[in-house]
Amino acid sequence: MDSWHATFLGLRHLPRELTAFEVEVFFQFSAEEARITEDRRRPELQRGLAL
Repeated sequence: MDSWHATFLGLRHLPRELTAFEVEVFFQFSAEEARITEDRRRPELQRGLAL
């Protein structure tokens, strides 16, 4: 795993200085990622697959 992917792994609170770009990149699914997740898993397991 790239170090920038692991930056927030295990934190209980997000840093206050996060930029809008960082929130979008790290904490939102793209339309393609959401479609893949929906196609491959039942609703109760979709978020786990995405993570």
